[in-house]
Amino acid sequence: AAPEAAAVTQITFDESAAPYQGSWLTFDEDGFGVYLPSDWVKKDVTDEMKSAGTLYAGTSADGAYAMTLSYAESADVATNDDLASQLTTAGYQNVTALNINGIDVVGYDIDAQDVSGVAFLDGNGGMYVFSFTPASNETFKTIGQTIISSLSPIAAPADGTDETAETDDTAAAE
Repeated sequence: AAPEAAAVTQITFDESAAPYQGSWLTFDEDGFGVYLPSDWVKKDVTDEMKSAGTLYAGTSADGAYAMTLSYAESADVATNDDLASQLTTAGYQNVTALNINGIDVVGYDIDAQDVSGVAFLDGNGGMYVFSFTPASNETFKTIGQTIISSLSPIAAPADGTDETAETDDTAAAE
C-alpha cells in the first residue's frame, strides 16, 4: 500500500528577502519565471543540449554554480505522485512534493551527480526540470533554493510576441 500523502510544503517567494540582487528571467511561452542573481551569465545552449530538451543554461559569474532548465515533451507520468514514484524508483534522493507560489512541483537530489532538481508537469503531458549543481556546495544551496523558491506563474503574452528567456533588466535598474 502507498504511504499516506503528507501535507505538501507551501513556498511563497519574497523578493525582498532574497540573499542576492537579482532580476526576473521569464519564460513567457511556458508561463513562468524565476528570480536569478544579477551577475549570472546566460550560456549558449548547443544543438546537442537543445535536442536533449535544454531551454536555458546559466552560471554564476565565476562559473562555479550552474542552473539549467529543460523540457521533456513526454513525461510518461500523469500526476506529481506518479512523478515522485518514478524519481524514487530511479534512485533519486529526498524526493519531495512542494507547492511553489501556486505551482505543484517535485523536488529531488541526485547525490551521485551532485545535482538538486525540481520537476513539474505542464498539463500537456510534458515536464519541466530545473537542475542545480553543485548541490553539495553550502553557499550555492542557499542561492539555488532561493532561485527555485522564486518559481512563479506569469501571464502568457497577449501581444503574440515570442520572447523566451529574456531577463528584465529595466526593472532591476530602477
